[in-house]
Amino acid sequence: MKHPRARFIVVYGRKPVLEALETPGLDVHRLRIAASARGHTVDAIVEAARARGVTVERVPAAEVSKISRRPHQDQGVVLDVEAPHMDDLGAALAAGLDEDLFVLPDGVTTPANLGMLLRTCVAVGAALVLPGRGVADLGPRVIKASAGTAFRARILRDRDAPSAASRLAAHGIALVGLDAAADVSLFEAPPPRPAALVVGGETHGITPAVRRLLDARRKIPLAPGAESLNAAVAGAVAMFEARRAWGAFG
Repeated sequence: MKHPRARFIVVYGRKPVLEALETPGLDVHRLRIAASARGHTVDAIVEAARARGVTVERVPAAEVSKISRRPHQDQGVVLDVEAPHMDDLGAALAAGLDEDLFVLPDGVTTPANLGMLLRTCVAVGAALVLPGRGVADLGPRVIKASAGTAFRARILRDRDAPSAASRLAAHGIALVGLDAAADVSLFEAPPPRPAALVVGGETHGITPAVRRLLDARRKIPLAPGAESLNAAVAGAVAMFEARRAWGAFG
C-alpha cells in the first residue's frame, strides 16, 4: 500500500506556495507557516489558504525547515500538494506497472532540465524515475520548469540511480543510456519495449555505477561541429523517438 506521504510534493517558499494555493485544480493539503513569518505575502498566503478551506498551522521555524530540508530557501512556509501518480519504485514494480517507457535521470542537477524532462514525460506518457540523491530536488524551480505538470506526472522514487537501475533491470526493463560517444544511433536502433532511457548529468554524463548496468548505449546524431544536447533536449528527443518507433503516434 502506498504510504500517505508518498502522494505529496512539498512546495516551499512564499511565492511558490501562494501560486499553488491560487492555482485551480491543485489538491492542496497541509499548510505550515513559521510562527516568526510575517509580511504582506504571508498575509496573502493565509487568506488564500482560508479561501480554499486549508487549515493554517503556525509552527516553529525549525519544523518548517525540517520538512522543506531547505532552511535558507523555504522562507518559513511549506505546503503539501497532492501528486496522485507519485509512488515508490519498488512498490510500484511489485504491484505491476502499466508504463512501458521510463526516464532515469542520473546526475541531472539543473532544476530546469529535470523540470523539462518531467514535462516531456507527461507529453509522451512516460514515467520519470526520480533518485533521492544525485539529482535536482523536486522543488519550486523544477516545478516551474515543468509548467506545473510535476503535480500530475507519473513519478517513481528510489534512493539513488544505481538502485533504481537495478530494480528496473530485474523486472525485464531494458536500460538504454543516451551517450554522445556511443557507436550506434538512436535512429538506427530504437530502444526495445519496455525501456528505461538513462539521461546522464550535464557535466559528467552517466555515472560509472549506472553505466555498468546498461543494456545498450545510443547517440543522437548531430550536425558537424555540434558537441552535444543538454539533458532535457536529449531526453525529449529519445522519448519521442521511442514512441515513434513503437508506433504510438500512428
